[in-house]
Amino acid sequence: NEAAQRKGEISGLEAIFEGGLREFNRVRQRRGIDARSQLEGAQRAMRAASSRELDGLEHNLEFLANVGSISPYVGLFGTVLGILISFHGLATMKEATIATVAPGISEALLATAMGLFAAIPAVWAYNRFATRVERIALRYDTFSEEFSSILQRQAHLQSVDIVPAGRAVEHQVGVRSDPLSELGRELDVALEGVFSAA
Repeated sequence: NEAAQRKGEISGLEAIFEGGLREFNRVRQRRGIDARSQLEGAQRAMRAASSRELDGLEHNLEFLANVGSISPYVGLFGTVLGILISFHGLATMKEATIATVAPGISEALLATAMGLFAAIPAVWAYNRFATRVERIALRYDTFSEEFSSILQRQAHLQSVDIVPAGRAVEHQVGVRSDPLSELGRELDVALEGVFSAA
């Protein structure tokens, strides 16, 4: 329950990171799994998490697109209908003057104005948020690529530095390897590069 609640709270890059790292660790615990399979599993998990995050961001864009595209036509329909009513009333009169036609036409044009009043802000908001979603999607892709490179290096290091008993061997310089610390440092660099490029 606690894990499910924590999973529901995270979003964005955190969800992509957690999904990739969790799958990487899960596949790594299996025996006989090579580094390539570990990396592919992490990449699939990150793509799935990224798709879920983008679906949530694009959830309301469809409404804005519909309002922006349909509102002018609704206003145009009201305008045509108002003009038809005005001319229909004009046909029953013997003498036609501008004062007779003006009220109906003004009401018809008001329908067009209302349609444009609804459409213009909707189109502006759609373009703004669609652009932001594209930029966020680019950041997700960049982070996934950077994190995949880090996981690939870690998988290679572990396949070289871990003996069959599961103990880390010392490097030639005499310092014991620490994959988690190195992973943290590389992740900090990757995140800094993603946010500086945004």
